[in-house]
Amino acid sequence: MSIQQPPSGVLGADILRLAVAASGDLLFVLSPEGEVLSADGGSTGAFGVDPAAAVGRSWPDFFHEADRAPAGDALRIAADGGCARVTGRVEGPDGTVRHWRSTVTRAPAEDGRVRLLAVARDVSEEAALTATLDRRERLHRALKEATAEIVWHLDLRAGRCDRHGFEAFTGHALAAEDHHGWLAWMHPDDRDRALTDIDAATAARRPYMIDYRFLHRSGEWRMVEDHGVPLLGPDGEITDWIGIITDIHDRRRADEKLRRSEQRLRLAIEATGLGTWDVDVRTGAREWSDELKAMLGLPPEAVETEALLLDRVHPDDRADVARHNVTTFLQTAGSPSATFRVVRADTGAVRWIKSQGRVVLDEQGRPLRRIGTFQDVTEQHETRLALKLAFRRHQALIAATSEIVWHTNAEQNAKDGNGWTEFTGQSLEEADGRGWLAVIHPDDRDEVWRTSRDAMEAGRPYSSEYRLRHVSGEWRWVVDRVVPLVDEDGRIGEWVGIIADIHKRKTAEEAILRAARTDDLTGLANRALFHEDLERQVAAVRADGRCVGLILIDLDHFKEVNDSLGHDAGDHVLTTVADRLRATLPAATTIARLGGDEFGVLLPADGEADVTAAVDAVLEALRQPLSVAGRDLDGAATLGYAIHPLHDPDPSALLKNADIALYAAKHDGRGQAFRFAPAMRSELDRRVTVLRNARRALATDAIVPVYQPKVSLADGRVVGFEALLRWRDDGALRSPASLQEAFADAGLSARLGACMLAKTTADMAAWTAAGVPYGQVAINVAAPEFHQPSFVPGILGRLAACGLPPSVLEIEVTESVLLESGKQAVSTALRALHAAGVAITLDDFGTGYASLTHLKKHPVSWLKIDRSFVSNLETDRDSAAIVQAVLGMARNIGIRVVAEGVETRWQRDFLARNACDVAQGFLIARPMPAGEVPLFLSRHQAGGRRRTMAPGA
Repeated sequence: MSIQQPPSGVLGADILRLAVAASGDLLFVLSPEGEVLSADGGSTGAFGVDPAAAVGRSWPDFFHEADRAPAGDALRIAADGGCARVTGRVEGPDGTVRHWRSTVTRAPAEDGRVRLLAVARDVSEEAALTATLDRRERLHRALKEATAEIVWHLDLRAGRCDRHGFEAFTGHALAAEDHHGWLAWMHPDDRDRALTDIDAATAARRPYMIDYRFLHRSGEWRMVEDHGVPLLGPDGEITDWIGIITDIHDRRRADEKLRRSEQRLRLAIEATGLGTWDVDVRTGAREWSDELKAMLGLPPEAVETEALLLDRVHPDDRADVARHNVTTFLQTAGSPSATFRVVRADTGAVRWIKSQGRVVLDEQGRPLRRIGTFQDVTEQHETRLALKLAFRRHQALIAATSEIVWHTNAEQNAKDGNGWTEFTGQSLEEADGRGWLAVIHPDDRDEVWRTSRDAMEAGRPYSSEYRLRHVSGEWRWVVDRVVPLVDEDGRIGEWVGIIADIHKRKTAEEAILRAARTDDLTGLANRALFHEDLERQVAAVRADGRCVGLILIDLDHFKEVNDSLGHDAGDHVLTTVADRLRATLPAATTIARLGGDEFGVLLPADGEADVTAAVDAVLEALRQPLSVAGRDLDGAATLGYAIHPLHDPDPSALLKNADIALYAAKHDGRGQAFRFAPAMRSELDRRVTVLRNARRALATDAIVPVYQPKVSLADGRVVGFEALLRWRDDGALRSPASLQEAFADAGLSARLGACMLAKTTADMAAWTAAGVPYGQVAINVAAPEFHQPSFVPGILGRLAACGLPPSVLEIEVTESVLLESGKQAVSTALRALHAAGVAITLDDFGTGYASLTHLKKHPVSWLKIDRSFVSNLETDRDSAAIVQAVLGMARNIGIRVVAEGVETRWQRDFLARNACDVAQGFLIARPMPAGEVPLFLSRHQAGGRRRTMAPGA
């Protein structure tokens, strides 16, 4: 070892060399700041640097980064005259990490300058030992905490006994110095035997295992197993006892129960006609029941041997049976079985046998016996062969068809089929679970999944049309018809479906539908086509960076033209406006009549200036007077517009922005054009929130129908209920008013309506099955629902699927629905429903503009007087007169009347005197969940009817 000469005034090099060599320690001479002034060769080698390279470096830098701060602290303490010790990790030249404990002191110096002396010792083995001991201690504590037994340790030298789990079992704690207190919890009848066994084990210095009854904290005597092990000292004497007390009460009772029932079980097995066998694992001795010997064609006195059994096994199965016996003989888990043929010794007949057995274990878990049964399954096997043949025929039939045939299990998480991969290119493994949805058009995916899920949960067949991705990359229309396979117990075992390609028919229907989406009067696009083109044009300009101007136009004073000059004049105004728009706007523009006197324009443009110029041109063109029946009319209009993507990238939101701008223009005085501004967005934000709430309510199944009864004013009989939408929000039920804008949204309105229809018809089906006389249930339908092609088939199909006649359903529509631009679709739908037997009710009667016209044009069975008139009956003569007039008119034309909002007896009596047919309101009952309807009807029939509805009561 070489030591560099320290500076003058530091401890002599010879003495340092001797001290370091004698101790095996490492040495550094440092400045107060930690700079290495000298180091012995061993030190620098252990710390991973050459001696020459060590001088001038910072001593703490030799240590692991996490240990450098303590090393710096040690330097400061030593520099102040103290003695500091620090332990740190150092990576050696070979990459190994060692632990060094360094002592840093201030060394005397003859030249008066301060020097520090750092002496380091390798304590890696000590650190490793400490870590090992700490881990073992933690592991020991964890094992004690993890066990449910009582773990005890008696230290004879210290006179202490630690009992982990004792208090949890007995409900009492014992002091560690109390060695014998635990005997108080041992059953008195078991103490002498237990202590005798413990004394014997102590004398022989051997472990013991005893069982006895121990008092549980519940007051019950429970059987436990106490296993104690002695620890011997160097002199062979016992220094400690360690043991575990295990609760075996339940196991002991189960063993006893098994013993008592074993004979009964054997008799029961023999009564079933099964043959039984029993093999002693230790001796190989066998015992066969007479039934088993009879299955083999052997006499009762035949001696049981494995050779005899194998001799009766069919030669083709003999090797498999022998191999099965070897591999399963000592198998302790499960009950392995084997099916094979035997040749009867008496008749030579071949029979199929199923053998099943299990191992019986002793208390130590060692195999004692192997027992089992023989069952003649010849008939079942022949049936299985017939089924396989039928299955092969089925497979051949499937292979011969050009359609996709698929099936899935009852849990719907594993699919199989024929033709799927060939059509879609997706493997059956990829289609498992919900993977099949990946090849369905994104616009159809949610509806297809909901239809599938709802039908499968209800256990009913269903049919679904959607677009499926072909291997060519084309989206093709298909129809998927699905039925459940029900077993003998009435449970669904599988679902089977056939998917047929209907692309040609569907595209033809779409072409016809598009041709029908034009306004009959003006030849412009109608509302449906306008919305489609809005989506299309927005998608088209996203890629090329252009913009789309969405302009909404509302004709000023159009109603006055209709009222004063008639509808022919109004039609002339509308066609003239359409012609002017065509003449003013570019050819690529979509111009639509959205309804009544409202027009919409979709203008693809290179920039915002083009949209603004087009708006100015339209406003100017429509301001020009027009001549109708020899009269010049003011053709002014009000415009509101928004620009994509400036005002919103979402087409629906863009339309709303334009609508907001139109509203602002009309509110400001008409005859002008307003462009959407961010300041108008608050109303939009509110609407977006409402739509979001509606989607969330649908996604979380928060839509709930409640039912308000309708009662005959003539006899108090409950004639039906109105299904009212509620939705759960943070634990509270909210009214549909908080979702109002959602009912004007085409997609959400249809989904909300479908949800209410599904839940209401499900409740009606349940009431019907229970014999509940609920009468007729009314549901409200919003305007956008009538524009869904599947609206009428969906209602009638849902009723049929639930086994309900159409006469139990009533559709309520408001006059605003009948005023929609698609009123022909509304009329067609209402007539179709009426023809099928569904009742039609005109809701909020008296609050619209053309009530008598509606009664003439539409198949209305009921009128519902708006609650605003009913609530003012007692205080407003006009309201009373209107109600009397409506009732008189209804009687004359043969339409029945419902008064809603009846809350007082005076209102009820007034309506009854004026021959109103039915009342609905809080006086009768508040809306109730479906589960309360049977009880309400029962109580009402039991006498509540007369007390509630009798006039003057």
